[in-house]
Amino acid sequence: MKQYDEIWEPFTLTSYYDYSYAFTEGLALDNYYRFSTACIDNIFYALDDYFYFLNNLTLEENPYFPFMNFTGGVAQNLSEGVGNCFLFGDDAVTYIQEQWQSFADSNPNLTPVVNFIISFIFTQMGNA
Repeated sequence: MKQYDEIWEPFTLTSYYDYSYAFTEGLALDNYYRFSTACIDNIFYALDDYFYFLNNLTLEENPYFPFMNFTGGVAQNLSEGVGNCFLFGDDAVTYIQEQWQSFADSNPNLTPVVNFIISFIFTQMGNA
């Protein structure tokens, strides 16, 4: 029987996925930004594809399996992730610019940085 170097467990079956998922759910990005959930899910599943690819390189059962894993990962999660993460980033930049402009318009006598700091302090006091 052949001894294998190391078999990688898919990322979504590890405790690191649970930690990452809880962290991203705690951020509640989908409340503010469109495509955030799709982008994060594509990243997690692309990691799964990468680990499946490493396993097929390690097992060496069939030379076509690593090729199929690579092309499947690129065609599915990686290619969808690029578009979803671009749209997520674009929406985040738009949202942040709108918020920054609202800080600048709230009190024209103060700079936007001062308005931002004041709103941060009052938000923290409101959450306490």
